[in-house]
Amino acid sequence: MNNAKLYRNKKGLQLSDSKYVIENFLEYIEWKSRKNVILDIGSGDGQTLCEILLPRISEKVERVFAIDISSEMVEFSRREYGDRNIVFEKMDIAATEIPVEFHGKFDHIFSFFCLHWVLNQRRAFENIYDMLRPDGYVLFTFLAKNPIFDIYEEMAKMEKWRSYMKDYEKYISPYHFSSEPTEELNDLLIKLGFHVKICEMTKRSYTFPNLKTLHECVKAVNPFLKNIPKCKHDEYFEDYSSTMRRLNAVKIERRTNNNEDAFECVYHLMIVIAFRADCVK
Repeated sequence: MNNAKLYRNKKGLQLSDSKYVIENFLEYIEWKSRKNVILDIGSGDGQTLCEILLPRISEKVERVFAIDISSEMVEFSRREYGDRNIVFEKMDIAATEIPVEFHGKFDHIFSFFCLHWVLNQRRAFENIYDMLRPDGYVLFTFLAKNPIFDIYEEMAKMEKWRSYMKDYEKYISPYHFSSEPTEELNDLLIKLGFHVKICEMTKRSYTFPNLKTLHECVKAVNPFLKNIPKCKHDEYFEDYSSTMRRLNAVKIERRTNNNEDAFECVYHLMIVIAFRADCVK
């Protein structure tokens, strides 16, 4: 997911769910009486942070840091929001070592639609714990289960796409095939020292008005297209649509007013609120 402009224009689902989580769960975070220092993990193009989250908390915040593993996303964010007092940096949240200056630095850490890309969940949450100050809160949301992951798996079995998608497991949420995803994540957080206030999986849906829009939104996050010759992209999405229908991955809404079908995708979000403290509240 390195095409920042495409992602900016085609992330309606991500924006919708980020707004939902911020509007319904931000109230559970306890703020320090002084000004707070916050971090956004996987900030992408910066829009969720700068246009949805910060307007709600700006009076509580002194400094803002944002990290992303993609150099293009970081550069895009700096261009778009460079006039604000935000530090955008390239960083892998699952890195073996985090910057020394980040240890115990942040009062609160946020992340929206990022952590399902991280295979090493333990390392990521260890790093997050280390970066928090005592009584510091986290608010995360990311995909737990999504039919797009089933489509990736099926297409990776096809002879003509196998070589381009041989590492497809890296791009499937670590909780997609889990029988008890919330219990699995909750146990991990507790073992690492977090006190968990909320760890839940919620069912969500998003309707794409037509097949073209659906394909464009998939392109914005598809990690395999960079490996596939452009001359084969149309064929790839023809097979994507066929696989999607065969797996019943979306609910098709027949429309007659414009002769275009709408496509409803049903998926599950993980929502986490936890804090680091010396004693349980």
